[in-house]
Amino acid sequence: MGLFRYDPARELLRLRDSFGRFMEYPFRAMRRETGPWQPSVDVFERGNDIVLRAEVPGVAPGDLDIRVTQNSVSLKGVVQREERTDQEGYYYSERQYGSFYRSIPLPDQVRPEKSRATYVNGILELVMPRETDGREAAYRVPVVTETERDDIGRTQ
Repeated sequence: MGLFRYDPARELLRLRDSFGRFMEYPFRAMRRETGPWQPSVDVFERGNDIVLRAEVPGVAPGDLDIRVTQNSVSLKGVVQREERTDQEGYYYSERQYGSFYRSIPLPDQVRPEKSRATYVNGILELVMPRETDGREAAYRVPVVTETERDDIGRTQ
């Protein structure tokens, strides 16, 4: 067994961190259960585009409202509750329902009018070309389903 130097300050910091996690856990769980649901997103670069992917399962593409400005994206929609009958064997429901709104700042300016969105298997992908000049505008982006996207590709 090797010798080590005892550092009381480090032990106090470790104790403080452990206590903080202990005290935060119930509040995190309550926020998850009672707070409004927001879609999880990834924002990344692909070539000269900024790409945003959002998990929006249960949201119909027509119920999505996507607004793009040069500096941000706002997502708004509604997760509809399915009709549920009180059947024997139904114990609890963890899925969240209702409307959501999320505004995401972008790392670089984009061209809102050139943005395009697709929706496949509950994942929204929004591709936004980077901006080259300094004008400010907002643009509503229509959402295309996978079937519609394939149909457009066949007609071109």
